[in-house]
Amino acid sequence: MLRPSTMETVLTYIISAFLFSQVYLISTPEEAGIRWISQATGRSRLNEHALFYTVNLMVLGLVQGIAHVALDMDRLVLGVVDGTRGSNSEDGPEANGNGTDNEGEAARPSDTENWAAKIGEWTPVLLVRCGMLAITVAMVNYTVLYYFIRVPAWRSAMGFFRLFYKDLPRYNLPVAGAPWSVWMLGRTIWAMFLLSLLWYFGDIAFRVQLSREPLKKGQPLSSESKDPSGSLLNGLKSKKPRIFVGAKLLSYSLSCYSY
Repeated sequence: MLRPSTMETVLTYIISAFLFSQVYLISTPEEAGIRWISQATGRSRLNEHALFYTVNLMVLGLVQGIAHVALDMDRLVLGVVDGTRGSNSEDGPEANGNGTDNEGEAARPSDTENWAAKIGEWTPVLLVRCGMLAITVAMVNYTVLYYFIRVPAWRSAMGFFRLFYKDLPRYNLPVAGAPWSVWMLGRTIWAMFLLSLLWYFGDIAFRVQLSREPLKKGQPLSSESKDPSGSLLNGLKSKKPRIFVGAKLLSYSLSCYSY
């Protein structure tokens, strides 16, 4: 049986794909011919190009949601805390004669530099991965899946838009000619690529941010609290996984650093 967290993850990707598709459809000019409703001979008609485009992106959301859960894509690699500074350094804090270890501090890049460097390292990989994902899902849906999804999707869309357009036809079957064209396929792949970039860069930025040391200006995050030790203990007692892990990492950092 699927866990609620798994269903939530997959559903979140599908909903985000649907919202992205609708924003994209609204932002395109009418000349593009991918609005939901078109006016032909004075009557409203459901445009299957918009349906095809929306179904493609929702299938992408389903695939990405399953991949996210199966590959554990939100896994955090915290690494090892460097305990060579402060009193744990080989020569001690008096190594430079003024009670501080300036050499060690100077060798450490800023958090911003680390963050930007990690994002830069991942950029080429993410571009290739997003391109391959968009092309693969679009081609499979273009040649196989849409054939099975087409009629149910058409009926659902017609049932919804009849609430707003009373002059829509009463038949619930799509027209004979499916919206399969190289132009539509290319446009769909491009939209899938952009959405995949949004997902992957958001995910990697989130992971890089959460995997940073729990420090602010070289001090523990709890140092600004009126009761630093109490804040740390509350975090270690928390039942929320992210808060508990952050407190655990902070306690380990405190064991390696001398402040």
